[in-house]
Amino acid sequence: MYLAYLERWLDEITPMLAGAQITECGHTILWQVENEFGYGNKPYIMRLLDRARRLGIDVPIVPNSGHYYAE
Repeated sequence: MYLAYLERWLDEITPMLAGAQITECGHTILWQVENEFGYGNKPYIMRLLDRARRLGIDVPIVPNSGHYYAE
């Protein structure tokens, strides 16, 4: 249930923020996909990373733990 609501919210907000990336002449240099779970739940983080990429995020993506995820 949580993921369904999260993904619905991401589908709405991410396209609005995607234009603020440095790659779009904005000021966003990193994208944080999660603030609480960090690296401990990799399938969850990877699901969020994949969704961010599909929604137009092309700057480096990090969770709160500081790990960089190379796709």
